[in-house]
Amino acid sequence: WLWLMYAGVECLPNVRLRSRQEPEVQKTPTVTILYLVDETVNATKKDVETFIGFVNYQAQQYLQSYFHIQTTLNNKTKYISDDSDLRTLMQSNNKRPYVYLEGTISSLTSYFTERTHPDIICLVTGNEISDGNGVRKGFGYSEQTTLCESVVTMLLAYSPNDHTLISQMLAELIRNSVNPTEVPYVHQETPDLAEKMKEYLSKCNGKFEEEEPGPPPPPSTTTTTKEPAPPAPPVPPVEPIPTEEPTTPTPEVPKPQPPPPVPPPPPGPEPPETPPVDNTTTTTTTTTTKAPPAPEPQPPEQEETTTASTPTLPDYC
Repeated sequence: WLWLMYAGVECLPNVRLRSRQEPEVQKTPTVTILYLVDETVNATKKDVETFIGFVNYQAQQYLQSYFHIQTTLNNKTKYISDDSDLRTLMQSNNKRPYVYLEGTISSLTSYFTERTHPDIICLVTGNEISDGNGVRKGFGYSEQTTLCESVVTMLLAYSPNDHTLISQMLAELIRNSVNPTEVPYVHQETPDLAEKMKEYLSKCNGKFEEEEPGPPPPPSTTTTTKEPAPPAPPVPPVEPIPTEEPTTPTPEVPKPQPPPPVPPPPPGPEPPETPPVDNTTTTTTTTTTKAPPAPEPQPPEQEETTTASTPTLPDYC
């Protein structure tokens, strides 16, 4: 049983399975296209962008059916009214109700060749596309076959009611712009058409020009005078707050100095001793002398020197 299983594996064909994440499978050809909206288009930006979005998407579907490979139209929209140089360039090519086809293609090709440019410049015009011969009220026009080699200029009519036919016209103009020398049978479904177109479109390396910031707006000439602010309401008077005056300490009245002490008066003469008497009882009387009141302070007087004389006591012996 095991031998049969191994034998069955060996009989399987040698098939290499590719992952969807591999770059060769995931990468698809990309063509860059810039839609230039002319001033002759009378529509709002919202309507114009809706129209361009639908036409671009449908053209991708038609290209896939032509080349048998998925082709991406990386697009961007620019308004000629926003570019003064392009406005001047188109003024000489717009002759209402017509647009000068050869002059427009030549002027736009020369203008973008000198700048960073995408692979295709597609002018969306509101004027009638007619060349005076076989093209009358056409949906689109182009005459260049240098796609992916140099910039290719096309014209596309703005007609929202015919958006499906205009989408198909855009895809045909792109197919017609392929160099017939590089891909001789681009209009025929040959077995190797997909590989050849994939190789051919891989050479497309167009880029969009970075938009530069516009000039600053001119300064306003009108001077706006601001109205003066209403006067502020009067401030109510504020009662003055009494300030505390610094209190000067009252100097203390110096206390009177006590007068210097008056020296006590000299002692008076002692009384004479009483001689003893026989058989006589001697009674001693003690007299208490009351101290005199303190004299009132008086200014000091000049001291006088008093000489006390001591009396001579008789000798009773």
